[in-house]
Amino acid sequence: MLTYIRAVEKYLRRRKRAIKILAPMLFGLVFMTLCIVNITRSLSPSEVHCANLVREEFPTVLKTAFENKQSPVYILALKTWSHFLGHTDFAMRMLSVVCGALIVLLVYYIMRRIFGLRVALPTAFLTATSPLLVALGQSINSWIFITLEAFVVVYILLFFVFRRRSIRLSPIFSIAALVLCVANISGLAAVFSHKPSDGKELSQTIMTLDNHLNLPVVCGSDNICDVLAFYSRQKIYHEADFNFGENAQNATWFIATIDQDGKPHAEYNREGWRVSEYSTMQFNSDNVYAIVKLEKE
Repeated sequence: MLTYIRAVEKYLRRRKRAIKILAPMLFGLVFMTLCIVNITRSLSPSEVHCANLVREEFPTVLKTAFENKQSPVYILALKTWSHFLGHTDFAMRMLSVVCGALIVLLVYYIMRRIFGLRVALPTAFLTATSPLLVALGQSINSWIFITLEAFVVVYILLFFVFRRRSIRLSPIFSIAALVLCVANISGLAAVFSHKPSDGKELSQTIMTLDNHLNLPVVCGSDNICDVLAFYSRQKIYHEADFNFGENAQNATWFIATIDQDGKPHAEYNREGWRVSEYSTMQFNSDNVYAIVKLEKE
């Protein structure tokens, strides 16, 4: 084993210049690949909120961002990004993918500056394959953007402010690395316990059942309503905003979640309406939906 390690070190020394150039790009590509593999899954309600927000005008975007305590810089960056690349879930998530890849590059250059190539290579690799960072890179969120801003500040301080000062930065970054490792390991529990949204699949199921009739869809949950409204071409209403008595169409779809006892969370029986179709869709272990077609009697 020791002989093998020495052989690897000898090879790295001979290819040091090429490794310095290719390694950060390779680690960035590894991170982007891990993100893109699962980037097409359904948006979560929080992601849909950001996606819908950036479709508004700039004054409205800034006002809403401040009111909801979101990062206005990230929202503006996402709005500018989606203006050129589109408002699809894939396009908007690519901003997080690019931010994560830049974080990997900055980690490599910072660690190489302080500790050398031996430490920079494994650190950058662990960063690129970090489950927590990959999870953030696969979603529309401001956390990965804020993290990128922090690493940019560290990079600027390290290379331009502290360049000529005899400040011992190694202990500081050693403590920071330990904190990040602990945070990353503890974040694994959140990553594995996270239940992905299935609104995209639910929307496709409803569109198939609808058979191009374009009937309105009424939801018994705010979260389902927001996600379906992003993906569906049909009109999506929350239960409280839909008037069954004044509905001009003779039929509508009603979506309700079902608990473990088999009972829906919202009542779909309405006076003057009858259930013409009823089906349940189970997309994962927790989410079961009742897809009900109501027709006027």
